[in-house]
Amino acid sequence: DSTPGNDEIFFARWNGSSWVNAQGATLTPTNGNVSNNFGDSVAPSLQLDSSGNPCIAWSDNTPGNWEIFFARWNGSSWVNASGATLTATNANVSNNSGYSYHPSLQLDSAGNPSIAWYDSTPGNDEIFFARWNGSSWVNAQGTALTSTNANVSNNSGISCESSLQLDPSGNPCIAWRDSSAHGNFEI
Repeated sequence: DSTPGNDEIFFARWNGSSWVNAQGATLTPTNGNVSNNFGDSVAPSLQLDSSGNPCIAWSDNTPGNWEIFFARWNGSSWVNASGATLTATNANVSNNSGYSYHPSLQLDSAGNPSIAWYDSTPGNDEIFFARWNGSSWVNAQGTALTSTNANVSNNSGISCESSLQLDPSGNPCIAWRDSSAHGNFEI
């Protein structure tokens, strides 16, 4: 929503009779703002935790380039993955020099977020993956996340528009659009 003067991520839920914000107050043009920062915030991906609280990943250019951000509602306020009150910078997941865009969010059985996205850090668009292990963002192998070890597709073509699901054991399954095989896009 661009009502605040720049694109922001908003959240609303239907309470059975009206649209309300995360706190349960009647939705207004301003009280549903989740990202609430000075950069553009776009492309949200929403999941609800086991208590019905919203968790949202999105692309945000507040740091000066597009990054993947994550926030969850803890029942009283929006917080980052570690539970700290959300600020304009502490929600950054990708935190690299490239263009990080189009997140696909899933929650594991413990409620920890996993996110797939496409990222231009390697020099061409690649599919990246990160999961929250309860204390930090890590790659699929559980290693501390870096701008190189999150690369899933790792090919010479353009890899973009990922879709993430977790299997019953919490292992990531990712589909995406890719131009590597024939020069045209394939899944």
